[in-house]
Amino acid sequence: MDIQLVYNLIIYYFSNINLSRLNVISCWSSQDRFHFSNLTSSEWIFVRHIRLSVDDYIRGIQKLCEYGSGESEGLVFDYACSEAQQVLEEFSNRRCFTMTRYWLIYETPRYRLLENLKDTNLSIDAHITYAKFTKSFNGHSGVFDLYDVYNNGKELGGLLYVSFDETLDCSAYEGLDGYIPCRIVNRSQLGSMSFFHNRALMSDITMRISTVLVGMDLNQSDEILLKYLDSIDKVHVNNIGRYGYRFALLLKDVFGYNVSWSFLGMWTETFTSGGALSQIELGQVDQVSTPFAIVTGRLTDIWVAFEGTRFRTSFFFLTSNSSELTGYRFVKPFQDTVWFCVLGMVAAFSIGLKKIFILERQLRYDSLFIPSYLSTILSGFGTLCQQSSLFIPRSSGGRISYIFFLVSTFLLYNYYTSLIVAFLLGSQEKSNIKELTQLADSDLQIGIEDVAYTRAFLTFQEPRLIHFLKKKIEPVRDPKAIWIPIEEGMKRTRSRGYAYHCEVSLGYFFMEQYYTPNEICDLNMVDLQPQKSLGFFIKKGSPYHDFFKIKYLWIRETGHASKHVRYWFKRKPPCLARGVINTVGIGYAAPLFLILVIGIIVSVLLLFIEICFEHIAERSYR
Repeated sequence: MDIQLVYNLIIYYFSNINLSRLNVISCWSSQDRFHFSNLTSSEWIFVRHIRLSVDDYIRGIQKLCEYGSGESEGLVFDYACSEAQQVLEEFSNRRCFTMTRYWLIYETPRYRLLENLKDTNLSIDAHITYAKFTKSFNGHSGVFDLYDVYNNGKELGGLLYVSFDETLDCSAYEGLDGYIPCRIVNRSQLGSMSFFHNRALMSDITMRISTVLVGMDLNQSDEILLKYLDSIDKVHVNNIGRYGYRFALLLKDVFGYNVSWSFLGMWTETFTSGGALSQIELGQVDQVSTPFAIVTGRLTDIWVAFEGTRFRTSFFFLTSNSSELTGYRFVKPFQDTVWFCVLGMVAAFSIGLKKIFILERQLRYDSLFIPSYLSTILSGFGTLCQQSSLFIPRSSGGRISYIFFLVSTFLLYNYYTSLIVAFLLGSQEKSNIKELTQLADSDLQIGIEDVAYTRAFLTFQEPRLIHFLKKKIEPVRDPKAIWIPIEEGMKRTRSRGYAYHCEVSLGYFFMEQYYTPNEICDLNMVDLQPQKSLGFFIKKGSPYHDFFKIKYLWIRETGHASKHVRYWFKRKPPCLARGVINTVGIGYAAPLFLILVIGIIVSVLLLFIEICFEHIAERSYR
């Protein structure tokens, strides 16, 4: 075989896929390498040669596989060399057949490469083109048949797949030197198909999939556990695991692979290690069907193939108003400056009214009665509350001023009462507790669902968590008073004065069961940990990553993802505040009765003082 034909083939192939970095593993002579480098430099292709006949060629191959830049690069492998089989085994052991490396492997007519590739650890995402030299084809000489070669996964039982791509005539024209582009003389449908479409079927492999089931007896047979995962009742139990199981079944149907299931009782032992997470990090399974909360510490050796839905855990509690014995609700409609203006206006009216009666007496308006300041103040408050007044000036100026004061107080009174009515017909006021530290300092009792991820998160050394533990958990002697089942905990929250922590969709499920419409509107929530996305994890460097990612996007675009999210993750029940009237409880009404009681006591004291003064006056008179 003429070496010039190989030159033409290599330059044509990598120019077509726009690769400018090329590694040539061959046993070419120095003259051949020099000549090839001259040809590639004119095509802006930069070449590094690894010669197999030297003693340290294995070291060069190891560095090539170990220190890849991550960018796409081309590799040419001359399988005609005597060391070729040993080099092929080294490539296989070091997993050098990856998606970022484009391989062109050629050999002489001995054609032993395909037989040896059957035992080679290739991958489904590898770009491997096998060039088979043919002396002639339909009158063309110097012809190469190109084949696409891949394996769905040797370790998982995958077979070698070889698909014909095209036939190239790379012979040189008579009288022309240098690089001569190859010509296509035959092409299959493979060239018109996308890379991922050509490798969409994986029926020959058995995928190892792990699933997390919490609170289940994992010693049961796989048939019983899979039957439970297939069930659709009691959506609040293991909803995350059963939600992810649906995605695993969709991928299984799309790719056609077989599945070997394994089951675990926890996502992680600590927040970033152990459990199902360690299984996928160590390569014990190929994927975990149950999604994980995406946090930075978990992504060291992990890739996220797809983000499913949001994950949120919160404390649920209702606004407590049993101890609210202040007049805040009745003072709230106006700001402080408005209240000061109201008091100033009443005081000015009271003083002005008395002055008007004094002036009318001096001008002889048939008015001999002059009210006291206390009487005019009472008249001012009566007018403010739209109760009219017994004191009406006789002069025109006095009556006009009284009319303007009456109109002003009428508007003020209506502003105030409309805001009070709006409160009674509006939604219940939310609690002032908005953060975890405020919850820790409150008098609310707490309960927490006993799940592994919550216990793991509470081990974090964050100031707000440490403060919460010291205030709410460490003082409790009996742990059973804190870690209680979710159904019991959500029932306790209705008592007002109790906060329960769980995953929000599970809390919403029991809210639908037990909460009244008014209680739904009165709900308060405080997050224990920041909201996160639930992601489907796969081992970093897995050859299936891009294939799964594309199909996950297809699942989202076709509506399957949103359908399963709506079914397995309950949304917050609607608030029917517009159809609910808020009653004024003793907490709000107590200040009114307290004012009345204080007024009676003051009145009795003043009566007693007046009687004492009258008694003293009679004695002194006698």
